Amino acid sequence: MSRVIPTDNSLDNLTQLFSRRGLIDHLRTSIKRPDNLGIIYINVVGFRHINHIYGHDLADDLLKLFARILKGLVRQKGVLARLAADEFIIAITQVADLHYMSTLVERIDNAFRQPLLCQGESIALQLRFGMSANGAAPFCDDCPIESLLSQASLAAQYARSQDSSEAVLFNLEIERQLSRHSRLRHDLQMAISKQQLYLLYQPIIKTQTGDICGAEALLRWQHPTYGLVPAEETIAIAESSGLIEHLSKWVLANCLSWLRDNESDLPFGFRLGINLSAKLLESANYLAFCIEQISAVPTLGYALEFEITESKNFDNDTRVNDFMNALHALGVVFSLDDFGTGYASFERMQSLDFDAVKLDRSIVHMADQSSAGKHMITAIVALLKPLGMTIVAEGIEGNTQMDTIRRLKCHEAQGFWLYKPMLAGEFHALICQQTS
Repeated sequence: MSRVIPTDNSLDNLTQLFSRRGLIDHLRTSIKRPDNLGIIYINVVGFRHINHIYGHDLADDLLKLFARILKGLVRQKGVLARLAADEFIIAITQVADLHYMSTLVERIDNAFRQPLLCQGESIALQLRFGMSANGAAPFCDDCPIESLLSQASLAAQYARSQDSSEAVLFNLEIERQLSRHSRLRHDLQMAISKQQLYLLYQPIIKTQTGDICGAEALLRWQHPTYGLVPAEETIAIAESSGLIEHLSKWVLANCLSWLRDNESDLPFGFRLGINLSAKLLESANYLAFCIEQISAVPTLGYALEFEITESKNFDNDTRVNDFMNALHALGVVFSLDDFGTGYASFERMQSLDFDAVKLDRSIVHMADQSSAGKHMITAIVALLKPLGMTIVAEGIEGNTQMDTIRRLKCHEAQGFWLYKPMLAGEFHALICQQTS
């Protein structure tokens, strides 16, 4: 392999690794054909926050330290480059098999498991890896090197989207999924004005009487190309693209409009539940919008419920409490959604003053699984009851589950076996039928 003397612009000024252009030129000059070329793409997650918290000088020193350690790990087995502030590349010119690349990734990941000491600060780094290799994925014949770099970048992007610490190898399915995500992210901005969004209402009943006492408003997006987009995907796209506040305002406005139009027909104590992203609990702008909208018709606040899934986004109990207290004053109640899925704690439930708790379907379905499952759900309900909250069982799918939660005196129930989500007019007709 001939030695390439890099030009000034072929090196990254900070780390003295190859730049993107320098790496491509080097590989084109050094290898005749990338038959055995493999690319490992490394993304340092959250580097912008490090820059913001510790300042540019420390961040620069941290990058130089990271590059030095990386050089020691790779040695002569690969060519290193820095593409951007938090993006690094290892190009391996003689890849016998993918096992070697995976082993190198594992070695790098293990090396950075412990925080780095930089300017007296101990800083933990989180890495995401993408891989591409000419033997594992197709590339364009006219620009195989650039194509492999792009594929490794897409694989790392996919790893970030899945929050996976495992190295992801590029394939065409990843490209398809990311292309779909990118298209949906773009189209969501216009979905409201194009009337592609609508709400369904899933009734909630009192377990002892079977009477409808509320409903959960469920967002749906009918995309002209992809059809019905799953709600979880819509919310995830809205959160990642910064559209969650805009989308949530649309949902709240439509729910309040439905409550206002049907207020006289609703049963006493009726509550309409709206799923609220935990990210909005610290938004002063969204809180102001809620107060303005609810205050316009004060009685509607008492028919409104925000359902919140506790998550790692709950990082400021004071701000969250302020949000909840402001809306509690208007009659709004709050329920802890999906209880039992991993984050919720009894201490947190008390400190944040929830009014209700919704047992996740995975808890409810224990009633079908075994006697041990029935004992487990019995113990969970027994622990919740002294907290004085309304207990709602989600995901009811059969007689056994319904009998169990009725015997345990859970207050309310929801699920496809009881009622499927329905359009606004159909739900209104159902309520009128019950009250007549």
